[in-house]
Amino acid sequence: MKFNQWAKGIVIVIFGIIIALLLGISIVNTSYISYDGSEKIYYIRDTVIKHIVSIAILCLVLVWLKSSFFMTKIVKRIKEKECEIANIVLIVVMGITLFLVLGGQVIPGGDQGIVLRIANEFLQRDFSSLEVGGYLNQYPHQIGHVMLYMIPCFLFGSYAAISIQIGNALLIVSSVYYIWKLTRKLFQRNMIGLGAMIVTGLYLPYLLYVTFVYGNVLGHALSLCAIWYQWKWMKERKLSFVAVTFACIIVASLVKSNYLIAMCAIVIMYVWDSIEKKKWNGFILAVFLVICYLCSSVLLRTSAEVYTGEKLPQGIPQISWVAMGLQEGSRAPGWYNGYTVSSYKKGGYDTDIASSEAKERIKETLQKFEETPSYMMDFFTRKIESQWSEPSFQGFWINEIRGYTGQLSIVTDLFSGTMKKVMIEVCDVIQTLVYFGALLWVFFGKKKGDKMVFVLPILFIGGFLFHLVWEAKGQYTITYFILLIPYAVAGYLIVAEKISSNVQKRQTVDIIQYVAQILFFVCGCIAIGYGVCSFVSVTYERSQIRSFVYLPEQTIDNGRYVIMPYSDSKLAIGEAGKEIIVSEKEENNQPVDELVSFQHINLSYRNGKYYLVFESTKKALDVPKGKPSQNGAVQQYEWKKTGAQEWRMEQAGEDGYYIRFNEWYVLAWDKSENMVVMQQFTGEDNQIWRLERLGYYFE
Repeated sequence: MKFNQWAKGIVIVIFGIIIALLLGISIVNTSYISYDGSEKIYYIRDTVIKHIVSIAILCLVLVWLKSSFFMTKIVKRIKEKECEIANIVLIVVMGITLFLVLGGQVIPGGDQGIVLRIANEFLQRDFSSLEVGGYLNQYPHQIGHVMLYMIPCFLFGSYAAISIQIGNALLIVSSVYYIWKLTRKLFQRNMIGLGAMIVTGLYLPYLLYVTFVYGNVLGHALSLCAIWYQWKWMKERKLSFVAVTFACIIVASLVKSNYLIAMCAIVIMYVWDSIEKKKWNGFILAVFLVICYLCSSVLLRTSAEVYTGEKLPQGIPQISWVAMGLQEGSRAPGWYNGYTVSSYKKGGYDTDIASSEAKERIKETLQKFEETPSYMMDFFTRKIESQWSEPSFQGFWINEIRGYTGQLSIVTDLFSGTMKKVMIEVCDVIQTLVYFGALLWVFFGKKKGDKMVFVLPILFIGGFLFHLVWEAKGQYTITYFILLIPYAVAGYLIVAEKISSNVQKRQTVDIIQYVAQILFFVCGCIAIGYGVCSFVSVTYERSQIRSFVYLPEQTIDNGRYVIMPYSDSKLAIGEAGKEIIVSEKEENNQPVDELVSFQHINLSYRNGKYYLVFESTKKALDVPKGKPSQNGAVQQYEWKKTGAQEWRMEQAGEDGYYIRFNEWYVLAWDKSENMVVMQQFTGEDNQIWRLERLGYYFE
């Protein structure tokens, strides 16, 4: 019993501290991710009163409903029809996710697209990705993904991506199902289970991952299934349940190594059970699970080597990801910054050399943290915020930046339009409510019941600590956030019951005591949030980042233009070979539809970006390699609609525009050389342009 108490106490304390920290940050600050491929995170001061009012309204509504005699009858009916309601929820979730898949027609890009492409190449006996410098040479841990996706590629060919997305819809439904099954058993309350199921099933950022052709959704569903059957084994001790747990968590971990954290949580619960029952079977199962995973990993690797006829490389060492996770980056601290690949390449694609270099970098980083504690606080606060206070956990971003075919307008609006703007703000409030509800459970929930109620907090703690030092991404943390929903629902319902019970008994002192405790928790978390967020070195106002977070509406019509320096309308931008120059504007008496000039630029808008294509060459205005520099060149290049050719048109005065490449750089006129260059934004006249529409649209 003492071990149980100590173990539960340790988990509760660590879990509570993390949740209080996240709640404070969520109330005080909010992170937003840019709508473009830069994946940059912006930190802004949030509206504290918005979150306080939302918490107060939810608590008051729940207390009122709990105290209502009419509601008591409804709850009774809901309990009687629980399974029917659960089935309706699952059908609704399936409907929404299929609508997003079929209506979105999102084309996988980035790592998703590469893995899918390599799976197709493997079917065609093309193993070039294993060559030195190839994708699998760098990331051999993706072999599980590749081998798995060979199946839909073989069965469905060019429809493999959408078949995987439809599979994701089924997996999300199964995740919602296991959340329901687990919650109602762990908390022994059907209403908590149903509430958690409904909130999870309607949580839009999670549903948006249905289009994400990666292992996140699969791993999440399999890990929840594994935990459910571990709970069943704890109750019934059937080996068949052990087999299901082992199979699910091993497959999840082989496909997506992040789910080794879930495996660790399962191992901890087996060991905990063994100590509690004073029997060896739990400990034996824990050891056996680890052995089975290691053997399965070797089997997967050997199978891949037999199939390809080549030995799989060691690739980028794991320690490099830790080194990168402790570095600054253009996106946010600890996010991908290219270090892992560059260090591996610099070391001649030698794993040992890259590992040694990473250890040195970690040592340097830790020394810097030791010398400047304020910087360390700033770094980790920004890293935590970027992952845990971004309202959508990249749910919109993963759809917004990808190409698509035949997308419905309503889906486009949801992914990147007005609906997105509304839902981001709604999700910001929901995020705070979930953190606060989980904290209520920490303080008011009953901890004397089933020890398995701690498996999800253990998994959450593991995920939080892991991504504190590993690569950061909202894509990774959303699956851990989902685990908080059952505890949030339990927290609210437990507190609502306690207060409503005191209301009915007219125990005013107890009511005041509960309300005072809740206010104390809220104020304490806000104080923590302000204290921690004070270390953040860069915080924007909401108005400053709106044009980078949300796709700007089209303000300039598609068409044929002449672009002139704002300060001299007698000059115009033109192409001269590969260079872009500023020269005297051509005047011609020919009809405009018969004239083709080196200064005529076709401007077109797509998904918040503008493309500028020279009519004379059919080539686009382009930043070499997509990497601007102060007074660096721009060029005309084959029009491929890449990020290097995407521009934002930002109003400057009544009739001028900044032609912006990103947050820092804009198109500028170098007067001394009469060249068009990139410059860091200052707002000076040479960075402002005037557009003259010629009334003809060149296709």
